[in-house]
Amino acid sequence: MKLIIHRGNTEIGASCIEIRSSSNTSIFIDAGSELYGKRAELPSAIKTADAIFLSHAHPDHFGLLGGVPQNIPIYCGEITKNILRIMTAFNGDKFDRIDRRFYPFKNKEEIKIKDISITPFLTDHSVPDSYAFLVEADGKSLFYSGDFRTGGRKTYCTSNILKSVKSPDVLIADCTCIEERKDAIRNEFELEEKISQLLSDNPTLPAFALFSSINVDRIVTFFKAALHNKRIFVCDIYTALILWVMAKNNVNVPKITWDNVKVLSRDNIAKSQRGLLEVCFKDLDVEDFRDIIYRTNVSIKLEEIAKAPEKYLLKFNQIRNVQKACGFEKLIAIYSMWSGYLSPEFDKLGRYKDLINDENVIFKKLHTGGHSEQKDLLDFIANIAPKKFVPFHTNAPEKLLEKYPNAIIGKDEVDI
Repeated sequence: MKLIIHRGNTEIGASCIEIRSSSNTSIFIDAGSELYGKRAELPSAIKTADAIFLSHAHPDHFGLLGGVPQNIPIYCGEITKNILRIMTAFNGDKFDRIDRRFYPFKNKEEIKIKDISITPFLTDHSVPDSYAFLVEADGKSLFYSGDFRTGGRKTYCTSNILKSVKSPDVLIADCTCIEERKDAIRNEFELEEKISQLLSDNPTLPAFALFSSINVDRIVTFFKAALHNKRIFVCDIYTALILWVMAKNNVNVPKITWDNVKVLSRDNIAKSQRGLLEVCFKDLDVEDFRDIIYRTNVSIKLEEIAKAPEKYLLKFNQIRNVQKACGFEKLIAIYSMWSGYLSPEFDKLGRYKDLINDENVIFKKLHTGGHSEQKDLLDFIANIAPKKFVPFHTNAPEKLLEKYPNAIIGKDEVDI
């Protein structure tokens, strides 16, 4: 069995690896677009792959799937399939539409692709339905950790992996956070406390939450912080749709029919997302969602928020438009994403810069990442106890040499 790393072992993003058996069976794990830097392209070898396995619904892992030939089966989790369809429908300017069939897999259920066996393991990451993979062929084993963390709300995932996977011939591990960050917020529970305290310290101000709608754990964190402060969590149509689909797949999330959750769906400010929903609701099979979000017990209008802004925590990106419509003089903006998005490279329109420089805006960065911190990562590697170790999803692989002098760095092909 051979590991071929097409991209991802010297950068964060553009993840794409191939595993090939001695009989030339080929499977790929992920086909991601670049996070920054050199534009990623599909490797030519993917055209002859026997299957592709998608670890999770982040663009640096799925971003190039639109270019994969239709005859190649793509396997992913059921929820991942739904998230991808929603993301590409609502963000057509960012992602290529992936118009194809997906083959869903389940946690710990083995799949055979000719002479290669693949077993998915659920992991805890900043998007639900994320997976690691145990790959076996030719009497050898490879474990791909996928993107994972130990500071989320599903800590049992890592424990389950460590009980099931012992001393693989090769471990490919997510080493995004190999450099220690002493001031980092360690987990979602600590983050919930800090957000709650910020709201408590500013009880009269309207508050906005800036984070990815597919980060469902983060939705739970903000929702709970709002509850602690007797605020109602208000979200846009896109976020509400993510919650709706999660709930239909039996994920424990806030429900848009609850009294303390509202959807900003009827005002003119929601016109763009309403239009997108009208175009795609049948394809997405969410007629029930479309029927319910305009009901008075589910939706909320800006005029209601303007009357008592201190009662709400809003997950709505158009902060300036809401501020203007409601007449807010001061507000709180809680930024809960990767800090790199604040740089000019990503904030090309200066939306975040405008908020940061406004003396009437309390702009607070409160975030915990989707990747394991250094100590937890090193413990994970030690407990897995691989015969060979390949750092992955990192732009500083050499940092691992201090702890693992035999780590395989700088090689695109590894014999297993």
